[in-house]
Amino acid sequence: MLADGYSTGGSHRCVSASYELLRRLRLLLQTLAFRVGKIHWQVRKKGEKCAKRPLLRDTGWGYICFSERGEPDVENYPSQCRYRNFLAGNEYFTMEPIVGIEYVGKGQTIDLRVEGEHNFLAEGMVVHNTGIQRSGTTPLRAWTTTTPIGKKSRGEERPKKDMVSIMVAHGIPYAATACVSFPDDFLQKARKAASMKGPSYLHVLCPCPTGWRFDSDKTILLGRLAVLTGMWVLYEVERGERRLTFRPEKRLPVSEYLKLQGRFRHLTEQEVAEIQGAVDEACRQWGI
Repeated sequence: MLADGYSTGGSHRCVSASYELLRRLRLLLQTLAFRVGKIHWQVRKKGEKCAKRPLLRDTGWGYICFSERGEPDVENYPSQCRYRNFLAGNEYFTMEPIVGIEYVGKGQTIDLRVEGEHNFLAEGMVVHNTGIQRSGTTPLRAWTTTTPIGKKSRGEERPKKDMVSIMVAHGIPYAATACVSFPDDFLQKARKAASMKGPSYLHVLCPCPTGWRFDSDKTILLGRLAVLTGMWVLYEVERGERRLTFRPEKRLPVSEYLKLQGRFRHLTEQEVAEIQGAVDEACRQWGI
């Protein structure tokens, strides 16, 4: 990959014929908290002159400018500074970058780790960071890239892990389920979890348009349907005491939730009835 660059004052410029190199460099610099401009890219066609020589083929090159962040000049540029940092010039508060990140392993939140940290887990029911594979919380009969639909596979074959019960079995003071479609319930539980002495666990249902195969404008609706059908029960366990935090007036059939998702498009009536039976049994324990 061809690249070059130069520095003048506190500003730096990198020039390259590889767009991918510039893109990755820009991401790296942003991660390291540098001020980075956009990628300036230009294309030249075969036969056009560059440095007084005709090009033998189509080509392109570009550059990015970057510099280390300094103290904002609020006095001379108040609007620009507050656009980047709305607390710039504030006497009492400031924004600070994250200075330390600890690597704790792959898949640590569900399948491979139950430790003593404060864990706030967003539930997408698949492994998102590597390509929508099944995980321990993938629901029964759901499609994933590693539980495809075919002659020998009807999706996920095992029921999902009951993560809250697993955490409660470890004796933690507080564990709860929540859903992004019920923000008041979610916020109240988050505050309670943060106030606890010792590890707390929140298992939050967050519908994923890509992994679940639905239009993103139905995200909130799907979260509500998960709760209203009993597929996702909202409750908390505080020092061993279980309490339901939302009771649907009348539970909807699970088909209302399943039919909106492409990952369940393959289900037969018998398989839907199988899921309905499992949900009915789970909800019976809560009296809903």
